Amino acid sequence: MPLFDRAGYVASATAQTAARLLWIPRREIDALCRRHPEVALAIIATMARRVRAFASLAGDLALQSVRTRLGRLLLDEARRAGRLTPEGVELTLPGTREEIAARIGTVREPLSRALTTLAREGVMAVRGRRLLVRDLKRLEGVAGAAR
Repeated sequence: MPLFDRAGYVASATAQTAARLLWIPRREIDALCRRHPEVALAIIATMARRVRAFASLAGDLALQSVRTRLGRLLLDEARRAGRLTPEGVELTLPGTREEIAARIGTVREPLSRALTTLAREGVMAVRGRRLLVRDLKRLEGVAGAAR
């Protein structure tokens, strides 16, 4: 966004591993968009998807509990990267507790309480970063809907 509205950055990032970065001067992006309007349209589409995702996140943060937001994240992760076993669906938590908490708009302590509650209820078992979803239907219920 700062590329187009000339305002400051709204976020920051830190590389978790070695990274190569590419810097393109604003005037080059402006010229590219003028020469190739399809590039500008693709950028607009990407920004629109991000605004939609942020609007959805804002709604979730305002209206959904930590438990529900965690349920959605775990359900999405189970469907995306889970491995079916006779006991349930195994998956690796997608980050540290702090990273997961940040993704769902909370801090570590409420996240840990929600994980502990779901484990105590028999929905899943947690072993460090490994998780076994024992009852996918109940996790769907926690998430608020079969997504």
